[in-house]
Amino acid sequence: ARQNTSFLHGFAAFCIFCCYPLPLVGIGTAYQYHVRMRLIGNILWLILGGLFLAASWAVIGVVLCVTIIGIPFGIQSFKMAKLALWPFGSQIRSL
Repeated sequence: ARQNTSFLHGFAAFCIFCCYPLPLVGIGTAYQYHVRMRLIGNILWLILGGLFLAASWAVIGVVLCVTIIGIPFGIQSFKMAKLALWPFGSQIRSL
């Protein structure tokens, strides 16, 4: 019986596009590679659960902002929602 190879062809194309080793020439091409990997990682993260996680943090932030004492925690929850939505390439800075 003939096997369906469309998955294998698609997976091979994905690997060639995403997992291509870093080019050895020029800084611009390596930078473009990192931008492409961040974009693909963020899209996969968003589809595979990042959207649900970010929505959960946003709801928690709204609930915490109801009281005066919870407002600082609510603001931090909104920051966590932003980080959970698009994590790759984000920077976390301390005070």
